[in-house]
Amino acid sequence: MLSVTLRHRDRIMAKPKLKRAQPPEIHLVDTKPERWTPPPPLKPLTRAQGLFLSSLRTNTLSIAVGSAGTGKTMLAAAFAADRLQAGDIDKIILTRPIVESEEHLGFLPGGVNEKVLPYILPVRSIFYERMGKSFTDYCLKTEKIEVVPLAYMRGHTFKDSVVLFDEAQNCTPKQMLLFLSRLGHGVTVAVTGDTRQSDLAGCSGLEDAVARLEGLPGVGVTRFDRGDVVRSGFCQQVLGRYGE
Repeated sequence: MLSVTLRHRDRIMAKPKLKRAQPPEIHLVDTKPERWTPPPPLKPLTRAQGLFLSSLRTNTLSIAVGSAGTGKTMLAAAFAADRLQAGDIDKIILTRPIVESEEHLGFLPGGVNEKVLPYILPVRSIFYERMGKSFTDYCLKTEKIEVVPLAYMRGHTFKDSVVLFDEAQNCTPKQMLLFLSRLGHGVTVAVTGDTRQSDLAGCSGLEDAVARLEGLPGVGVTRFDRGDVVRSGFCQQVLGRYGE
């Protein structure tokens, strides 16, 4: 069965097949397609989410700080997924500090991507929702979605991509500087975290970056509080009892 499609995500996945196809816009369709329905357009649920989404669309660097459950990571990941599907960027780059929260996972087998996979599972689930499992897995395999741990960041230059730096409260100021010095042309950067949940003994690189960069052209800082929690009403109440 033949089908003609103009969707960017399908053209990416069909590239190996298009080399011999005539005309190049025609490709074979899987007889058992994935049951995935494109999600509705990305819309903010709170005022803070609206400010963060606006910053992502207009600034080079968008920093979101505040309570857990407010949708900071979800919004940044969904924004990145939509831009990748639309063909606006070449890839999505994921990074975060490898700091364990009062527990130790021990030795993790596999390569770099496999070792850091447990740390990015929440982001991957968002990609599944926005792009479907098949396309997301294809992008991970072909490094259109690339995981770059901070420890391996020297020598990299990020360009024509959306870069997501999650849990940034657990990086040091030196690590934050290393990360920011990797940014090249055509990048949109989302840095998210909650300075009150830092697992570091010293100064947080996220807090330091906000103090240094807020007000700089091309930089947007959005602050979330407990009133912005969208995970659940119960989560909001629990955070209130813990003083978050």
